[in-house]
Amino acid sequence: MNPSKADRKQCDETVKKILEFTHVQSSTSNNVIQNVKTVVIVNLYPFYETKPERLQKVINEVKKNSKNEYQKLIKKNMKVIKKNIKEAEYCFRLG
Repeated sequence: MNPSKADRKQCDETVKKILEFTHVQSSTSNNVIQNVKTVVIVNLYPFYETKPERLQKVINEVKKNSKNEYQKLIKKNMKVIKKNIKEAEYCFRLG
């Protein structure tokens, strides 16, 4: 789910959990994850809503207006996800 209040200037609980996890993991010498310097968060869907029911409405509306546009947005988002996974030293899924 998209972080509900997070943006470039403000964290929310989801982002805090991710940052705490990476901090703990990278600062403990016997963990697999070491020396985390950058955290990149990606979303499964390229649409941002704070509530799941609103997200579904946005997805349905985009599909209704243009299935082709929806597919383009999903493909573009998947390229971003794959690029970030490929460039990542460590990757994990929250949830």
